Amino acid sequence: MIWLYSHNEYDCLGRFDPNTGHLKKTSLKGLGSEAPDITEFAGSFPEVKGGLFVLYRHRGQVIFWAFGNEFVLDGQTIVDVDGSGRNRCLSIKTMGKSVSELEYELLNDGPIPGDLTPFIDDEDFDFGLFVSNISKDQDRREVLLGND
Repeated sequence: MIWLYSHNEYDCLGRFDPNTGHLKKTSLKGLGSEAPDITEFAGSFPEVKGGLFVLYRHRGQVIFWAFGNEFVLDGQTIVDVDGSGRNRCLSIKTMGKSVSELEYELLNDGPIPGDLTPFIDDEDFDFGLFVSNISKDQDRREVLLGND
């Protein structure tokens, strides 16, 4: 079991079992003194319609777990995102060869009305785009691995 942060909710954590795909959500505040240390968190998960996405580090690798499939993001496996509005499709390729296509739907497809946060980017609303950008950027994968 690994600890994850929610990509969408401030006080939401998840315990994830990569072997079963089971995710149990909980509140950080609700855990109180039993809350995990920051060093125990291995990644994050979003709320998407259509299935579960998880991005985490494990044994020196960055892993994208999507709808029951596990992909190691090592520079050889690239994730592309296509679609508009709330409907998206991930195309996953390893060494240029298509290995999977996964459709999902965003719960939110843009900024919250009235939100004045200056550094919000499209990948803050689209976890698939976030994963895609990480799959294409060695420096960002190194940061996730703690090698920054």
